[in-house]
Amino acid sequence: MKSYRIIRCMNRFLVMLAMFCGEGALAGDSLGSEVASVAADYLENRPKLRVEACNGLIEDVLRDVGTELRGNVRYLFASMDDQGWVHRRKVPFPGDIVYFDKTYDLNENGRQDDKLTHIAIVIRVDADGTAHLVHRGSKGITPLAINLKSPSTHQDANGKVINSYLVRKGYGRDGARLAGEVWAAWASPGGKPKEKVVAQKPPVRAKPVRSTDLPMAWEDKGLQRVWKGRSLRKRDLAGRSCEEYWFMRNAVAARHGYVFSDPDLTVLFGSLAAYRADRSISPQTIGRVLSPKDQENIAQILSAEASCR
Repeated sequence: MKSYRIIRCMNRFLVMLAMFCGEGALAGDSLGSEVASVAADYLENRPKLRVEACNGLIEDVLRDVGTELRGNVRYLFASMDDQGWVHRRKVPFPGDIVYFDKTYDLNENGRQDDKLTHIAIVIRVDADGTAHLVHRGSKGITPLAINLKSPSTHQDANGKVINSYLVRKGYGRDGARLAGEVWAAWASPGGKPKEKVVAQKPPVRAKPVRSTDLPMAWEDKGLQRVWKGRSLRKRDLAGRSCEEYWFMRNAVAARHGYVFSDPDLTVLFGSLAAYRADRSISPQTIGRVLSPKDQENIAQILSAEASCR
């Protein structure tokens, strides 16, 4: 273990040296350079993430450089925007966080209207403006390329890939599939906070509760179907207690990151690693993110819940 850590530190040092001395490399601030170094190390070694998702990569990299931010893509964007990190320059710096829109149908409404659906990290930038990224996609931790100077070009005249395909075929705005075509914004870690804006820290996670304190087992098949946005079956609702119906119904909103005002729900869902709070999801906005299956599940649970009152 000790030897692996030494090798890992050496790899990060070499990556940072390459970023500052390599041809066409653009250097950002020290924190951004450290983020780029750690992200490059993740690309090389592909470690297991705490959360195997695109936001999980960003969470773990930021944690390794001493910055604790946890949440889904929209929550991370809101937190970084509050701190004045977000910008939309043509060319980013190494270590910048990259946000994308409309990479998949997040709310499952059949329309290409989903904002902030994917996230990545810049590890280096070439002289021509091509940024090399690392992200956690369907094939694990892999590289990407993006160039906002030619966002709809996959390869340049020399055959160099300057914009990777990011969106699956058959989905995307007017057929847009390249990284540059679905780019939303950059965020530079450690950027100067906006004037008169107090940076908001992510909510403190509640103290863990024992599984026996939950209204039902987290592994319950019905609860897992709700959490994954799958349609409930009759047998999933049969013989439940009122408390179980209550918990399942609120799990529909919790899976989208809804921040509860009810202290009991805050403690219960806040203790679950799968729950990622998103303060942009409010009573006014929750309806826009619920899928048809979510709405169907709520209706079924409410119907079953009425019989136990």
